[in-house]
Amino acid sequence: MSVDKLQQAVALIKSGDKKGGQNLLIDVVNSDPKNETAWLWLASVVSQDKRVFCLEKVLSINPNNLQAKQYLEKLKASEQPQTKPNPIPQTNIANKESIPSVTEQPISNSPQYWTVSFGNKLVSFIILDTTKLITFDVAPMKVPAILEQINRGSFTKEWHDQNIISGANYKSINLNQIARVRLLLNDITIDYRDNTMKDLSAKITCREDKVSDAVLESLHRRLGNQFARSSKQNSRLEVAGRSLVLLVIGLGGTGFCYWATLDLVGRDLHGRYSGIASIFQLIGPNGILCIGGGLILLLLISIISQFIKPPMETLLVRKGSSKS
Repeated sequence: MSVDKLQQAVALIKSGDKKGGQNLLIDVVNSDPKNETAWLWLASVVSQDKRVFCLEKVLSINPNNLQAKQYLEKLKASEQPQTKPNPIPQTNIANKESIPSVTEQPISNSPQYWTVSFGNKLVSFIILDTTKLITFDVAPMKVPAILEQINRGSFTKEWHDQNIISGANYKSINLNQIARVRLLLNDITIDYRDNTMKDLSAKITCREDKVSDAVLESLHRRLGNQFARSSKQNSRLEVAGRSLVLLVIGLGGTGFCYWATLDLVGRDLHGRYSGIASIFQLIGPNGILCIGGGLILLLLISIISQFIKPPMETLLVRKGSSKS
C-alpha cells in the first residue's frame, strides 16, 4: 500500500497539487518511517523550516544519498544564524503539516483516510471524519479523483454517486450510533444501530496490522472516553466455529474438483471452457487429491496453532452498552 500511495503522491506533486501530495507522503512515512524516497519527496513540498529535518531523515536511512547531501548543504549554507530553525522532534508534533506519527496525531476537523489495495481490480477506502465512518470499494483508476476530493474537503455521498460508477458497498456509519468496535486478525467489525433503530454490523478488511491499528486508534480518539478499550484472547469456541466452516469449504471444494476431473477423463474437450477443463484433465484426479490434501493439511496446521494460542482481539465498547 505504501508503494501505491508514494506513486499517487508523486503524480499529484507533478500535476501541481503539492498539498495533496504532501498529505499522502506524510501517510507513507508514518507507516514506513524508513522510506528514503518518500522523505526525499517530502523535503521538496514541506515548508522551509522542515526541509532540514526531512533531509536528515533521508541521510539517516542512506548516508550515501548524494542528492540529499547536496540539498542539505545548500540549505544550511543559506541559513542565517539568528533564523536557524530548531529541529522538529517527532514526539511533539501538532499537526499533519509537521509530519505526525499515527499515534501522536491530534484530533482535527480534517478527515482521515486509508486505502487497502486488493490487487489491480479493487481498492477499499476507509474515511473517518468528525461525525461518521465511510467505507466503499472502487476501481484503482478512480483513486486520484477521490483523493483530490478528500484533500479539498469536498467528498460527499452525492459526489460519490455521481462520479464513482464502479463503486460498490458504500456504507456510512454515524459515530454516535456505534455500540461496539472489534478488531480481530486485521478485520474491524462495527456494531451499530441505524436511524430505524435496527441493529446492524459492518466489517472492514484492513489486511495489514499497521492499517488496522491506525484505524482503530483514530476511531477511538473520535469516539472519545465514552468508549472503553480492552484486549483479550479470542475464544476457542469461536476459533473452532471458523475452522469448521473453512474445513467444510476445503473438503467440499476438493471433492467437487475430484468428481469433475473424473468426469473429464478420456473426453475430447471443446467449447467455451475447454481451456480450464484441459488443465483439470492434465492434473488428473490424483493430482487434485494431492493439491487439495496439501491445502487442507496447511489449514489444519493453522487451525491447531490458533486453537492452542487463540489470536488477540481488541474491543471498543460504549460504556453502559450490553455488548461485550
